[in-house]
This record gives sequence, structure tokens and C-alpha cells, in this order.
Amino acid sequence: MNITEKERNILTRICLSDYNDGATVCGHMVWDFSVHLDKDTASFPGIVSSLLKKKLVTVEDYDDTDKTIAITQTGLDAIGGFPA
Repeated sequence: MNITEKERNILTRICLSDYNDGATVCGHMVWDFSVHLDKDTASFPGIVSSLLKKKLVTVEDYDDTDKTIAITQTGLDAIGGFPA
């Protein structure tokens, strides 16, 4: 599967998030604010939407402003496994 550099960056940040325990990276929800940088703020929703369509992530609403995001096994496979 082809993914963009920005998609790869977000998938990698999900894996490396401080909110991820590392042992159960697939399906482990992390706060969305922990995986994007300020410079990505404008494009972040579009990138996440693309990742959702490709079934590389799952997203859940926590409340009106916060969401959680998790990488799927397909997403982990797309970046070649857990980043070193």
C-alpha cells in the first residue's frame, strides 16, 4: 500500500506516543494531540481522514474537543513494523 510521508509520520508518532505502552501498539488508543506537531495542525484532519479511509487507524471521540487514535495492524504493516 502506498502512503504519503505525512501519513507515515503520523503512524510512526502513534507508535512512539508517550501514551502508548509499546506492548499493545495495535488498537491501543492514544490522544490525538500527542501525534501531531503544531506545523501539521491545518493538514492533520485531512491526513487522519485519509488514514481512516485506508483502514490504517481507528479514531474515537472522547468529548467535544478531544479524540483518541490507534494504529491498526494494517497501519503497522504499512510502515514496516514498530519503528526502531
